[in-house]
Amino acid sequence: MDYDYDKYCRIISALVSNSYWCVEDRDDLEIGVNISPVESVKVIFDGFGDKETEDENGDYVYEEQGNKDMISFAVFLHRNTINDEEFPEHDVTPWALIHRPKEEICLYVWYDVENDDYEVLSLEDRISGDEGTMTVEEIMQIIDHLEKNYFNENY
Repeated sequence: MDYDYDKYCRIISALVSNSYWCVEDRDDLEIGVNISPVESVKVIFDGFGDKETEDENGDYVYEEQGNKDMISFAVFLHRNTINDEEFPEHDVTPWALIHRPKEEICLYVWYDVENDDYEVLSLEDRISGDEGTMTVEEIMQIIDHLEKNYFNENY
């Protein structure tokens, strides 16, 4: 896959950063709620990292979503993002939203609070290659649009 990986990471990180800083307290984050300041993009909190420690006896302790210094976000780019249309609402089930792979791509980002660092999962991990799904070219057109309209190249 040939694309500008640095630009892709920079713009997706900027989207998540601007979304995250709109939330006053990370304890106020709700899984699945759109926090994006850009109407045509959906950014949702996807959970905290898991925590693995030892207790006072040296026994392994696992706490699901216990690491509040590692925050997961999902970024949805819809084919209509480039037209600045409002992001279409997802249908939901009691346990998840229903992803539309023929209309959108879901990108995952981890934010390391302690190091103030964003890790954006690569497109190679997200593109399925199935007929009808978004292509790298489409995604990078959206990235270019977001950079031009919301973030400058120095962001």
